[in-house]
Amino acid sequence: MTTRAPATLAGHDITAGYGGVPVLSGVSVSIPPGRITALIGPNGCGKSTLLRVLARQLPPSCGVATLDGADCYGLAPRTFAAQVSFLPQQPTAPDGLTVRELISFGRYPYTGVLGTLTPRDIEAVEQAAERTGIADLLERDALALSGGQRQRVWIAMAIAQDSEILLLDEPTSFLDPAHQLAVMRLITQLHRDGKTIAMVLHDMTQAARFADHLIAMSDGEIIATGPVDKQLTPELVRRVFAVGCLMVNDPETGRALPVPFD
Repeated sequence: MTTRAPATLAGHDITAGYGGVPVLSGVSVSIPPGRITALIGPNGCGKSTLLRVLARQLPPSCGVATLDGADCYGLAPRTFAAQVSFLPQQPTAPDGLTVRELISFGRYPYTGVLGTLTPRDIEAVEQAAERTGIADLLERDALALSGGQRQRVWIAMAIAQDSEILLLDEPTSFLDPAHQLAVMRLITQLHRDGKTIAMVLHDMTQAARFADHLIAMSDGEIIATGPVDKQLTPELVRRVFAVGCLMVNDPETGRALPVPFD
């Protein structure tokens, strides 16, 4: 039996921005298959823009985003969605949807926009809700939830999509520390299940503790890329964030964690 190699998502000489103003200029990057990649950098440096280009949400003005060598923007939407799911930084939902209905949107690659959910789709929705700790909210109005609850609903929708690659833009936004940790542990478990994950993070400690691969950005450029334990150094933190940091050992993982100081 032949096992299919993990898909590779990449950007080649990407220039992209908003309103004719480039945020990225000539950026090339590859998301390592089967790894957890953290994109870090100061606000406005282009992390979210790069993720949106790779997620087929923002066509580049120059360059190309590819999935296993094929132009992402040339693929059929459902074909791409079956392989890549995307959680934006500030997702929005129509009025009047229950949590169950919103999570069900993640099954679009398999059902189509107006398709009827099969028992397999229903099971995927309920399992995603269970994994994100919102199974008791399935019949609630999605817009009546707290910010943290809604964020977990969106993560559940990405999980229900059951794609090989997950692109997450600040997945711990609006969450208290306990739920942040729960989400990061869930991401670790999804990786163990075989998912490739790339996520924008503002917390360097989370990046050091949970990611395998690092992409550090500043002013629309990639400053460093490679294994987290090799790249996330005090020198890089100073260069990217203009702050110092101490490196302390995580007693649970043994990894070196950056603690910034002024």
